Amino acid sequence: MDTLLNAPTGAHAPFPSQPLLHGCNAAAPTAEALPERDTSAARIAALSLQLMAADEAARRHLAGELHDGLGAELTAARFALANVQTWLPADAPDGCLRALELAQQALDSATDANRRLIDERDTPALDGGVVGALS
Repeated sequence: MDTLLNAPTGAHAPFPSQPLLHGCNAAAPTAEALPERDTSAARIAALSLQLMAADEAARRHLAGELHDGLGAELTAARFALANVQTWLPADAPDGCLRALELAQQALDSATDANRRLIDERDTPALDGGVVGALS
């Protein structure tokens, strides 16, 4: 079966109503646009540094809150449980001892999770600041 297909001129273009630009006809930056492009590139670089610095500050703040807030509360709970353990009579029911041991294990797990979160948020590579990390 022979079928003749005729496509209108420019039908292969991304927008058929507009012809494709080729080679030197493509829009090249003009001399007037170059300083504006350079200014925009410098502004983007400055904003990128500001964003990284803000991200670093937020990460350090969160790590500090996890350490000073949650970490302190977990430590206080650990001391409270240690006191309970010392105050238990020698003939305390096994259920009390198991419950106390379970609570201590849960505190250990919570403390480990808190430490991991702190380590993930407080990146050592950023200790020298953003400029040091980029160097």
